[in-house]
Amino acid sequence: MVTMTAVRVPVPTQPALSRADLCGQFEPLDSRRAVVSNADGAHWGMRAVGGLYEAGGHVWVDVVPEADWWAQRLADGVLRRVPWPAGAVWVE
Repeated sequence: MVTMTAVRVPVPTQPALSRADLCGQFEPLDSRRAVVSNADGAHWGMRAVGGLYEAGGHVWVDVVPEADWWAQRLADGVLRRVPWPAGAVWVE
């Protein structure tokens, strides 16, 4: 079982009542809108693909840009998943 601390961050591109929560609080994660963070700050416009998984002693979730996610849904293509540390991914 993955234990994560809940952190609520406002999502500035959405109405004031919209919130994002650390991804470990949700299952399933697949197709949820995501915000990822790194040293450059928070980045909106992503989607979670699949669920949480462990690899190399860390917990990960795969993310894709939202535009790619929609293109795949419309064209039935293949997504190029990007693993992201689960502790740095929030979902709506």
